Amino acid sequence: MTPNLGQGAAQALEDAVVLGKALGAAPTSEQSLRRYESLRAKRANAILRQSRQAGHVAQLRSPSSCAIRDAVFRALPDSVARKQQERLARFELLSK
Repeated sequence: MTPNLGQGAAQALEDAVVLGKALGAAPTSEQSLRRYESLRAKRANAILRQSRQAGHVAQLRSPSSCAIRDAVFRALPDSVARKQQERLARFELLSK
């Protein structure tokens, strides 16, 4: 997990909760780990992609690229940032 969204520790905690739940729900360790993986992969990978994208955008170097980036972010309504934060903060322990 890249540090661009500040999600490393949060994802580790989510991992721990889901792993604990998975370990108690399957008869073998292998089945438990496969269950854990199926429950975590989609969300963890989505957050990883978002973090990488944020890092790429934040590290733009050319003055014209930075100007465009800054103009786009200024033009975005607050609701867009709020929705992104809500998606990051929403953790649901789903049973499959």
